[in-house]
Amino acid sequence: MSNADLINRYTPVIWLHKDEKYFPCSVDWLLEHSKLIDFNRGFDIAPPVTQLDLYNIAKQYNFQRAADGEVVLSFTPDLYKGQVPLSKVPCYALVRETTDAIYISYIFVFAYNGEYSILGLGVAGMHPGDIEHITVEVNKATNQLSRVFFSAHGTKDGRWVQAEDVEFMDNKIVAYCALNGHGMYPHNGTVFRLGGVINDYLGQGTLWQPKAQEFFKVDSPSFDPKTMGFFAYNSRIGGPADRPNTEGITGIADKGWIQAIDNPDPSFYSPPRIFSPTVAHVSYIAKRIVGFAIVYYLMYKLLHFVAKYVNKSAGSKSTFTLKQHIVTILLAVVLYMLYKKVGLKILQKYAPS
Repeated sequence: MSNADLINRYTPVIWLHKDEKYFPCSVDWLLEHSKLIDFNRGFDIAPPVTQLDLYNIAKQYNFQRAADGEVVLSFTPDLYKGQVPLSKVPCYALVRETTDAIYISYIFVFAYNGEYSILGLGVAGMHPGDIEHITVEVNKATNQLSRVFFSAHGTKDGRWVQAEDVEFMDNKIVAYCALNGHGMYPHNGTVFRLGGVINDYLGQGTLWQPKAQEFFKVDSPSFDPKTMGFFAYNSRIGGPADRPNTEGITGIADKGWIQAIDNPDPSFYSPPRIFSPTVAHVSYIAKRIVGFAIVYYLMYKLLHFVAKYVNKSAGSKSTFTLKQHIVTILLAVVLYMLYKKVGLKILQKYAPS
């Protein structure tokens, strides 16, 4: 079976969440509305940028990533919403082989990685540019599906799923794209990240059925700089055009899973658990109640200590009155909100995208 046939056979369909605001786009659509700037050399290319432009600037830097803030493929926020209609948006496929298996990585491009809600108190994790992927492992002797790798955010969050556990729709692999952040998962539900503080939400909203366009790495004889320059470019994608910046992501050529096939050892990963929406909601409420109870208990013990050991002149046993309990609750609420505010600031700074 040819590479083209294999690519078509295993191209996944993607469920986007019903509340998704940042949809995928094609590389050519993104380039049509982008500006390529080399701050280091002092020149820019106005829209539309071509694939060959990206190849040439990558070549000028010997296909090494330029220092942060020197080169950026810049586009304005009006592109963040993605391309419509979705039926015109492709995905991209890279085929690689080992002795026993064929690996097809399907790449999905987004102009924006959206925000995550942090306990309903704020948002974090958003940035221009987003590239996600799924890798299919095919038995080389039989051309049958062995398993699928669903990537999600950091390297460790991904997971290999055996063929018999993969969801299918009309013989197509099904993946669920997380709301705003676009991590890829094998099942519907809610994914607890950072202990349930920053979660991925999955659901059957809009079904995206992309057609895959094959590309090759720059060192392949089949690489065409006129149509595949995006896949040689490894400097920044996204960010403002008025200053050097590091807001966007690095180009696809800089990704570890492009430079080498996803680690085939499942034990290498620590994927977060996927819960049903109901279980996730109940767990979220329970965590908030427990968190407040802990803060209340600590405040209660502190005030009880003060009442018992500091106010010794009263000469009577220290007992908590209803009024004191009310004061404790109010102080606990203040302390709880202060704790959440400080925690939110920390999470906004260090939250993974």
